[in-house]
Amino acid sequence: MKRFLLGCMGVAGVMLLGMSICQRIALVNCEYDLVDVDPSVDWSDVLDPEIVLEAFIEIDNVNEIDVIIDKIDMDFLVNDSVVFNGSPTPGDTIPEGTTDTISIPMEVEYEVLGKALLDLILGDTVTYELKGTIFLETEVVSDSFPITIKKGKI
Repeated sequence: MKRFLLGCMGVAGVMLLGMSICQRIALVNCEYDLVDVDPSVDWSDVLDPEIVLEAFIEIDNVNEIDVIIDKIDMDFLVNDSVVFNGSPTPGDTIPEGTTDTISIPMEVEYEVLGKALLDLILGDTVTYELKGTIFLETEVVSDSFPITIKKGKI
């Protein structure tokens, strides 16, 4: 009888461990919001000033486990024109059930940004859109998810 009870306890322990691992493997996509886009100009080289946009993205971790942002492959669009594409590597860890804001600096092309500024001056709206893939990982699993965030005039 003692062996039977020990065997049942062992099976129950393995089942609980398996359920815990399954819960950790069930990684779902986070929720995203483009909070702000902050433009700045570096005038240190007057003949070739550098325009830098810094996009602030709010990420809500809806998982029941901490996630690490491995990388983001993305296109950043202003008025449907790609002004930046690349793979920034934030490496931030977002604890379960919390929200964090990350910033992604981007150098942009003058002509595309100039068109957006002209649209703004003429009274048209400027839209920002972030499209791409985010790569999330946990202690057990990693996965990639599509990401699309669109905002009107900011």
